[in-house]
Formats: sequence, structure tokens, C-alpha cells
Amino acid sequence: MPFVRACPIVLAAIATACSGSGPSRDELLTRAKAFAAEGKHAEAIIEYRRALELNARDGDARLGLAEAYEASGQPVSAYREYVNAADERPDDIPTQLKAAEYLLAAERFDDARDRAERVLLAQPDHVSALIVKGTALAGLRDLDGALDDMQEAASLDPDDARPWAALGALRMIQGKGAEAEELLRRAVALPGATYSAYLSLANYYWSTGRTEEAEPLVRTAAEKAPNSVSAQRALAFLLLTTGRVAEAEGPLKAAVAAADDLRTRLALADYYVLTGRGAAARPVLEEIAGDARLRDGGGATAAATRLASIDFAAGRAAEAHGRLDAVLARDARNSEALQVKARILLAERRLDPALDAARTAAEADSSSSPAQHLLGSVLAARGEREAAIAAFSEAARLNPQAVASRVQLSQLTLAGGSATALGVAQEARSLSGGPEVALANVRALLARGDVARAEPILRRLMEEHPEVALLHAQMGGLQLLKKDRRAATAAFERARELDPASLGALNGLVAIALMEKDQARAQALVEERLKAAPDEAAVLMLAAEVAGASGDLTTYETRLRRVVERDPANIKAFGALASLYVSQGKLPAARAEFQAIARRRPDATAALTMVGLLFEAEGQADAARTAYEDVLARAPDSPVAANNLAWMFAEGGGNLDQALDLAQAAVRRQPGVPQFSDTLGWVYYKKGLATQAVQAFEQSVKAEPTRATYHYHLGLALAAAGDRAGALGALSEALRLQPDFRDAAAARAKVLTD
Repeated sequence: MPFVRACPIVLAAIATACSGSGPSRDELLTRAKAFAAEGKHAEAIIEYRRALELNARDGDARLGLAEAYEASGQPVSAYREYVNAADERPDDIPTQLKAAEYLLAAERFDDARDRAERVLLAQPDHVSALIVKGTALAGLRDLDGALDDMQEAASLDPDDARPWAALGALRMIQGKGAEAEELLRRAVALPGATYSAYLSLANYYWSTGRTEEAEPLVRTAAEKAPNSVSAQRALAFLLLTTGRVAEAEGPLKAAVAAADDLRTRLALADYYVLTGRGAAARPVLEEIAGDARLRDGGGATAAATRLASIDFAAGRAAEAHGRLDAVLARDARNSEALQVKARILLAERRLDPALDAARTAAEADSSSSPAQHLLGSVLAARGEREAAIAAFSEAARLNPQAVASRVQLSQLTLAGGSATALGVAQEARSLSGGPEVALANVRALLARGDVARAEPILRRLMEEHPEVALLHAQMGGLQLLKKDRRAATAAFERARELDPASLGALNGLVAIALMEKDQARAQALVEERLKAAPDEAAVLMLAAEVAGASGDLTTYETRLRRVVERDPANIKAFGALASLYVSQGKLPAARAEFQAIARRRPDATAALTMVGLLFEAEGQADAARTAYEDVLARAPDSPVAANNLAWMFAEGGGNLDQALDLAQAAVRRQPGVPQFSDTLGWVYYKKGLATQAVQAFEQSVKAEPTRATYHYHLGLALAAAGDRAGALGALSEALRLQPDFRDAAAARAKVLTD
């Protein structure tokens, strides 16, 4: 192309366009503030960013941007910009404190304390700064310092509810219930009490079984903060759990208006379905399906499956199948959609395609008790009794409280004339209808150590079902909590009479023998059981623990090795074996031995898994990762290696998608193991998938309710999901169970800041 000289007029226009002339910094900030005042936060963010392009250290623009992010529900970006704004505005006390509050939420306690101390240098009597500093100190495990700061804040301004509420939370953490109650009551009595103070006191009453006293506090919190999701959810939960189902609609709708997230909307839709109001659920679900923000976060499948069920119930079978087929076209192994599909096909008596759908659903989610129950229902409808028994048994194994599965199992075994039919039927009847709720309540109360309330419930159950071994074993555990070994022994012996294979009874009797230092008795009990079940991993593990308790470390090691050889998924045995070698200072030698076994026997995945564990114990993370990867190359379904590798990726900044695949594989291979569901939950949490994390952590807590770490992880996930009341309950329970567990400081700080 020949060169053409531009005319002077064109050159001038180009120069003007490139000269950088445009709105000034003040004009941009004025426009941004106007947009913010009108609630147009996205537009305000754009203008503040343009101002920062002119000067990246403009403190006013940084602060405005932080406020706009906060108002638009973007806490991560708000956190970053509040810290930046505070750096540029060192003398701006409100901004320093706002940044400190975000730093507390991010668990950067040192930084939060430093900013609070900077404020206190300028204003030593600043109450809010003292509260922030005290909260940070609690997070840094300086409980005495935290108490000092909170008490000083309370003395400076006795009418400020915040320090009193914080002091109450600290006393709860210390296990001083009476003092905590007094402080929290004082906080809510003050005119400026926030809704969170009311929820804190309500949570205390709930945790101590005083529901009637909790209710007015929850109602007050919901009235004071109509836009608080945690307050509205707490009220809805209270109403639902106390049988006032119709009244729960109001707070659920208020929560949707406040949060407008997938979890809250689905809760409202499920409430409508639960109350037989499919027509009311439909618009809620259709809005989810039409909202790209919710749809892309899993809402599309959740809405479609629920709408399909509503369509079928209303006689629109074709529409129901169409919705499900559309989901399955995108994801042929979506267990949720497959289960709904199978239920509809079963209702239509189309048993062959129903079986295909149910089987695929169970394979796609091997940890799902409902999927196994559905498979059993389809098999039973086809007359395949033995296969149905297997499916219902798996459903009951995955969820010991699966009442419907136990009832079906009892009916099928009775119909087949099984020798164990009577025991199975009694077990099912004992857990059906109301009793299963009562037994679950007993277990929850005992997990909290509340024997006084649990005992009358359990005794009533035993009067109604005197031949159920499970209840007698539970009574044995209760009597142990009361330190009545004689009564506990009688209960465990009765359980063993009713069911000689009762592992609960055996565990209880062995525990009593060890308490009484009767090693011979404990040994005799486990040896007797080993004769009947020489390869049962749970019995082998108990036998190993007996040997360890008696100081016979050689037998302890030998039996632990037998456990891991016969049950390569037994993470407890692997951990115990690794701990033994750590305590003996034998890590390198033990590792060399297991490496030699792995070289001689390519199928010895348990040995290679131990190599990985021992490398971890030695602090050699890269070598441990290589060992676990070698295990999975030899045996892709090895759950311990998959679980540990997933945790390493999640904690070490590795590929979270790969970590998720590994964690899911471990849970599929060995469902019901709390460590595995905890790892899965942690990966979900790291990926920002709070709802899925809550579900996984709830499984860990249900399986092992006395493990503080599981409650702590659940609390973090609930907080991330926006359920502050639930988070506070879980975090408080973690601290009650073990006040000095590894993450106790972080849990205390979270309780205080939330």
C-alpha cells in the first residue's frame, strides 16, 4: 500500500484522542459516589477503578471501591481494598478498624492486632479497637490478654453490648456456662444489643436443651435484623423443629430476600414440596433455572430434578421425563437425576428401565444410602429378593439411621424364613416411626455428656423393645459415662446374649476390663471373638489395641500389620502403626522394611501406603506424594493413598481439581469413613464450594461426633455458606469437646468475630 500523508486536520484529531484528556479524578469520584448513592454499585466500581488508573495510591478511591465491593456482596474484593485503603489512610481510624475486622475474618490475627494497636496509640480508650484487639488475641491463643481487653472495653462503655457478648463467648469457650449466660444476658439487656448477641444467647440455650428460652431470643434477633440470613434461618429452623411448619414460611422467604443464593432458595422450594405445595415451589425453581448465576453453580440440575418430581405428581409424566432426559443428556451419570428417573419409572411399573437407572445412580454415588435403598426397592418389585436384601443392607450400612431400609430388610428376611429374621425385624421395629428419633436424640445427648436427659429416653425405648441388643449396648455406654461399671457390664452382657456378634457389647466389655487393669480378661474376650471372626478388621483392630494397652508392642505391631493387610482402607490402623514407629524412633528402619516388601511384592499396596505415611511423618512431603502416586498406579482404588494425596494437594497448594477427584474416589471406595469425608469437605471448602463442603463435613460429624476438628471444619463451611448461627454452634461444640485442639485459637476467633 502506498504511503499517504495525513492532512493537518486528521493529525490534530489523532493527537487530541491520544492526549489522555478525559474526566478528572474528582469527576470520577463524584460520579462513583452518585452511583453508590443510587445503589448502582457495579457502575460505582467501574468509576472508582478508573480513578485508581490515574493514581493507584488514591486512598479515597480505594475506600470508595472497598465500600462498593462490600455493598455488592463481594467480601473477598472488599477485604483486599479495605486493607489497601487503610495503608493509604494511616490516620483514618474507622478505615483501620474496618480493615482489621476483615483481617480477623481472614484469620490474619497478627495484622489485625497491629492495626488495632495503632488506633489505640492515638486513642487509648477506643472501645472498638479494644474489642478488635481482644478478638485477635483470642485467635493468637492469648485468652488472658483477650479477656483483659474485653473487660477494659466493657468498663469504658458499660452500655455497649459488644464487649459483654464477647466476654460471654469467651466464657463459653472456657466451659464456664453459668458465667457465660450471665454475660450474654447482660449484653442483650442493653439498648444497643445487636441481633448477633441475641443469637449467641439463644445458641447457648439451645446447646443446653432450653429451647423455650431460646425462642424469644431468636424471634428478637429476626425482628432486629430482618435482612440477616442467619437470624431468619435460625427462626425457620426453630419453627420447623418444634412442629410449627406453617409459620416457617415467613422467615424462609425473608432469608431468600436477604441472601438470594442457591442454598436458601432451594430450602424454600423444598419447604413447599414438604408441605405439599408443589405449585408454590414451581416459580422458585423456575427462577433458579433462569438465573445464570445460580444455574451455573449446580442450580440447573437441582431445579430440574425437583420440577420433574412436581410435574409427575401433577400428572405431567411427559414433562417430567423430558426435564430429566435433558439433565442426563448433559451428564449421563448424574445420581440425583437418575434417582428421580428411577422413582418415576418404578411408579409407572416400568421395571427394566427403572433397574438400569437405579443401578447407574448407585454406581455413580456409591456413598449414597438413598440410592441403595431405591435400588433395593426396584429389585424387590422385580422379585429379586436376595439382591434386594443386599441393596437394603448396604443402605443401612451407609446410614445406620436409615429406618426405611431396615424396615424393608426385616420384611424381606422374614419372608425368606431366615434364622436371623426375628432379630432383624426387632431391630427395624426399634428404629421405625418415633423410636429412631428418640435413639438419635439419646446419642446426640450422650455425645454432649448430657446423661441426665438421655437416660429416661433410653429406658423408655428398652421397655418398649426389650429384645434389641443395640439398645442394651447403648445403655452400657451410658452407664460407663455415669462411671457405674457394674451396671455397664450387665448391659453389655445382655446385649451379647441377644446378639453374640455385637461389636458394641464387645468393645464395652473390653473397655471395662482395661479400666480395671484386667488384661487377662480383655485378652480372653478378644481371643474368643477372633476364633469366630479371625479376619474381621474391627475385631483385629480391637485385639491390637488390647495388646498396645498391655504394653505388648510386638503383638500390637503384628496385629496392626494384619489389619492393614486385610483392610487396606483402614486409615485408623495405618495411622496407629505410623504413630508407633514415630514413638519408637524407628521411622527410617520401618520405612526401609516396607519399601523392601513393596519391591518384592508389586501387589503389596498396604506396604507402599505405609511408606507414604512414614515419609509424611518424617516431613518428606515430596517423597510421600511419590509413594502415594505409586500406590494409585498399582491399585487405582486404594482409598487411603487417594485420601492422603488429596489432603496434601489441598493443603500444599496443589491442583484442587485433582484433589477433588482423589477425595471423591476415596469416599466412593470406602463410604462412611469420617476422615475421608472430612478430606472431601476440606477440598470442597478450598474450592469455594461451601454447600458441598457442609454436606461432607456433616457426614464426618455424624460418624464421629466427639472429634473437635470435624466440628471446626463444619463451622468454617457453614460460615462460608452464610449460616452464622449454625457456624457458631459447630465452632462452640468443637471448643467444648476439646478446648486445646490444634485449631482452637482459630475457632475462638471465629466465634468472637461471627
